[in-house]
Amino acid sequence: MGNYKNNVFKISFGISLFFCFFIINYNNYKIKPTKNEISILKKELNSSLIIKNEYNIIKLQNQIIDSIPNFSNGTGEIDISHIMRTKKGSCFHRSLILQKILIYNNFRIRPV
Repeated sequence: MGNYKNNVFKISFGISLFFCFFIINYNNYKIKPTKNEISILKKELNSSLIIKNEYNIIKLQNQIIDSIPNFSNGTGEIDISHIMRTKKGSCFHRSLILQKILIYNNFRIRPV
């Protein structure tokens, strides 16, 4: 009976591990910036979006906060072009923009 419980535990652990791995990869895939989004961000933020040091991250963060005031932008799908066109968004809208810029610069992030 003990061997059966041990096998059930191993199978449950394996399934849980696979599920976590799948969710992490799925989330990273979903927020990966498209070429269109990068061109919109470059145009709207008037920046090259290249991050060379911590100063560039802080500068981009402040630029995003300054250019997109904290107003409700609806609860539908988050669309970078809509956010940049309306110039408003919630904290998670601005966070997504910064995440996409970091991914564009090959930073490993963990979206939560």
